[in-house]
Amino acid sequence: VSANVAWMVASGYPNWIQFTSTSGNSNGSTTIECAPNPSSFSRSAILTFEGGGQTATLSVTQSGAAPSLAVTPNNHAFAASGGDHTFTVTGNVPWTLSNPPAWLNFSTLSGANNGGFTATCSANNGTTSRSAQFTLQGGGQTVILNITQQGQAPQVSVSPTSMTFSAA
Repeated sequence: VSANVAWMVASGYPNWIQFTSTSGNSNGSTTIECAPNPSSFSRSAILTFEGGGQTATLSVTQSGAAPSLAVTPNNHAFAASGGDHTFTVTGNVPWTLSNPPAWLNFSTLSGANNGGFTATCSANNGTTSRSAQFTLQGGGQTVILNITQQGQAPQVSVSPTSMTFSAA
């Protein structure tokens, strides 16, 4: 800071910015530190220095973190009877589920950052298992989800189980 008077940093700066000193007499210095930016978007602030009725501004910009996106688990197997399963999304970007199969319903198809969704699987009344592969996408990231569901066990039965006929 170049000054011939006492100076200070005006209040109202964001909490992700910290100073070693927010005031001084005449020429001096302060170190500005930025807390890690968890978002994939850059952030900025205008800092105002005041002294002797004068102001000077400093523009500070911090780049965003690299986009990240993950889902746990990314594979799941449902029983033939169906059911619900909750998936956890960890990331720093908006995300969207793409191309889910008709036999699965979701509590949400989109979100942002950390969150999750529940998949509800209808009963599979056939004897053949079924599977689907679909994606969770956001921030240029793609996660593939693999879902399978068992089929019903094959069954054969007769009723009644025995019959008696007369000779004639």
